[in-house]
Amino acid sequence: MILKHRYQVNRLWRILVTLVATALFAAPAAAHEKEPAASPSPTSTAQSHQQSERVALGFYVSWDPASRDSLQRNAHQLTHLAPEWLRLGSDGESLVDIRVEHDRRLVEPLARANDLTILPLLNNYHGSQAVTVERLLHDSEARDRFIGELRRYLVAQGWHGVTVSFVDIAVEDRDNLVSFADQLALALHQDDLSLAIVVPVRHKAYDLRRLARSADLLIPTLYSEHSPTDPPGSLASVSWTRGLLAYIFEQVPSHKVVLGLANFAYSWPASGDATTLGYQAAIDLAAEVAAGERRGTPITTDEESLTPFFRYTDDYGRAHTVWMLDAVTAYNQWSLAAHYQPLGAALWRLGSEDPSVWSVIGREHLDTSARNAATIAALWHISYGDHSWMTFSGEGSLLYLTGATRDGRRVLTQALHGELIINQRYLEYPAGYTLLRFGAAPKKIVMTFDDGPDPRYTPQILDILKREGVPAAFFVVGAQAQRYPDLVRRMFEEGHEIGIHTYTHEQPWSMSADRVKLEINSTQRIIQAITNHSTSLFRPPYNVDFDPASREWLVMAETASQWNMVVAAAGIDPQDWETSTTAPDGTRRPRTAADIVEQAWQRRNNGDVILLHDAGGDRSVTVEALPLIIQRFRAAGYEFVTFADLAGVPREQLLPPVPAREQLMIAVGRAFLWISHWLQEIIGVLFVLPIVLGGSRQPIRPVLALVESHRERRRTFDPEFRPRVSVVIAAYNEERVIARTVQAVLDNDYPDLEVIVVDDGSRDRTAEVVRTTFAGDSRVTCLQKANGGKASALNRGIAAATGSIIIGLDADTQFARDAIARLVRHFSDPRVGAVAGNVRVGNAFNILTRWQSLEYITSQNFDRRAYALLNCITVVPGAIGAWRRE
Repeated sequence: MILKHRYQVNRLWRILVTLVATALFAAPAAAHEKEPAASPSPTSTAQSHQQSERVALGFYVSWDPASRDSLQRNAHQLTHLAPEWLRLGSDGESLVDIRVEHDRRLVEPLARANDLTILPLLNNYHGSQAVTVERLLHDSEARDRFIGELRRYLVAQGWHGVTVSFVDIAVEDRDNLVSFADQLALALHQDDLSLAIVVPVRHKAYDLRRLARSADLLIPTLYSEHSPTDPPGSLASVSWTRGLLAYIFEQVPSHKVVLGLANFAYSWPASGDATTLGYQAAIDLAAEVAAGERRGTPITTDEESLTPFFRYTDDYGRAHTVWMLDAVTAYNQWSLAAHYQPLGAALWRLGSEDPSVWSVIGREHLDTSARNAATIAALWHISYGDHSWMTFSGEGSLLYLTGATRDGRRVLTQALHGELIINQRYLEYPAGYTLLRFGAAPKKIVMTFDDGPDPRYTPQILDILKREGVPAAFFVVGAQAQRYPDLVRRMFEEGHEIGIHTYTHEQPWSMSADRVKLEINSTQRIIQAITNHSTSLFRPPYNVDFDPASREWLVMAETASQWNMVVAAAGIDPQDWETSTTAPDGTRRPRTAADIVEQAWQRRNNGDVILLHDAGGDRSVTVEALPLIIQRFRAAGYEFVTFADLAGVPREQLLPPVPAREQLMIAVGRAFLWISHWLQEIIGVLFVLPIVLGGSRQPIRPVLALVESHRERRRTFDPEFRPRVSVVIAAYNEERVIARTVQAVLDNDYPDLEVIVVDDGSRDRTAEVVRTTFAGDSRVTCLQKANGGKASALNRGIAAATGSIIIGLDADTQFARDAIARLVRHFSDPRVGAVAGNVRVGNAFNILTRWQSLEYITSQNFDRRAYALLNCITVVPGAIGAWRRE
């Protein structure tokens, strides 16, 4: 059987291939293996032909943030991911999902985005002890229940199969383990799911040949020559690797073998068991030895095993010997295996590797990296690329970033025949950041609030905290603090801590390093101006503090560390910003205070900081939930403290007073804050006032227009008033419509009329059409001028006009037959200087022209009729307007 993405092959073809393979090979194989008759092999339901695509598999663990960091850097190097997400329950037959929030929110979407085949690791570890699998191997009913539950769960999660890694198997259970694998494979293959099995080589409990019949991938571990309980020694010597490879490929078809390689180190003290170190942690110790900061010996390649080791003395003067597996040992092992043509390699584990190892076992290098000069050249340089390596030290929710990044370099020496690398010498050790975590304290909780202050919710929250006697930390947004300084002052005066949550609360991935500096510094200055104290607490927006491996977090944490600030993480996040939740029946319902309390309680083991919000939306449910959260945690024996309490320092160390030498600057800042606050208020009023006034005129305008319309109908005019009228038409390239426009004017029944068409340098036949069409009509005059725009054309026409009333008309506008008389009659009143006509869209046949027609009716004609009542018409339209020449 091949992996899930291969299962789209037509089922008829699969059956045909299986029948042919069975007919050709089944009988001889049975005779050679001398196996007793048993139930049908699970390969009878799956494809058994050789895999054509190499497998680059990485093991991921959620308990090390560096593992997530490595996956983010190297997902493109993988084809498969085996995340440590499943565990055999302590009862020996149940399935336990051990994923954490990061896995669901970041790791799984990342794996799917990179189209990785997800085969979650199922093991029987429980802390430092192994849960016995005896029940699964001996109780058929328990085995049936477990396999059924596992199969259903894999399908429900949309994963592609499972990687089984069971330890502490008794030798007597060798056959039972094979039976378990056969039954599991048969069940998984019904849903096109894959089975990978991790096996320690030459362990008598693991029958490689028979397990390989069930497994789609068999992962033999090539990194356990010496265990932590053994005396110090190589983890995978060349001679040991050669022997294992010969044994493996004698038992297992090469197209099922994914070699389990490792990058890590064991550090053995002079007496006692070894501890495990990641590659970079080991390199940091070796670098300190090389720099003379520790006693010891530098990294040396053992001539016999061809694996590196070094010695160092710890802070207590105890000697340690460290044996390592790195990219060079992976190259040697892969080169030794090359002629066997294994399917691929599996790296234990992401987050502990030498970054150069991907030039050996990355998906694009597996076919060519063995015994390759280009691969060796790549191994000389040790770089984490655009991502910075980070090691983690300590426990707690207060985070501080130290160190700097640096690439490493080493010199490699090959054997005479060029097959293996026999020596490596470091010229420069790679370095990365160290994230110091501190403040862990059992049964102590810090209550925190983000995004405020808010004039509605923050006072209610402060009242509850005061009533309950609970201190809290408020991570304020600078813009909000600037707007509501009294609330910030109250927070400080009532004993709460204040932290920075940037100035604008913009998306972190949109901020450059300079922008982050500006945001932090601006908010710091505002806090200083309000409280006369600085703050050493910082929290990035949008939960970025949950992901120290991200570039966004590094940009912000670097800036914070430059100003000696600590990042306050928050492990207990009930997501109070969510306004709805999914009911058991799958429908959405509004989220309640009880939901927030329960989610906070369920996440109590994720850390010692609760994250809530006092602004940024409707926080009424948060206000309702706050006293319930306090009561729930207190009843369980938790104590609410401050970050200063967690850190074991006085409050003034996290919120130091502004030094005397900076008081003048703070006074200036306070004045600026006061001025900017009131300017902001004034600008806000000036912004809102036009909206209010504009909105208030909406109900008044129709009333005025109706009154004016009524007055218009009752108004009487002098029928003898007939002054000479000049209609001036400015035209530019209007040959298609100009004749209709002029004719519409002439069709008016006004007696004393002249029409002046001014051709403003048209490139078409506008002037020719006018002169030809109206050659015999003395009322029409056509003037021509160089192009200068509509205003210059109108001025030319007005200068030539002889009428006492001037009417302006656009060249594409047509007059109604009584338009001139209706316009002119108003001038019988000597107080009238201009008259605005009504304009309608004549071709309102589609959505755009209909909207234009609506605009003309409402915002022009309707408005002007209302304004006419108040004698305050602001615009006389050029399309149809009349003016007294005087």
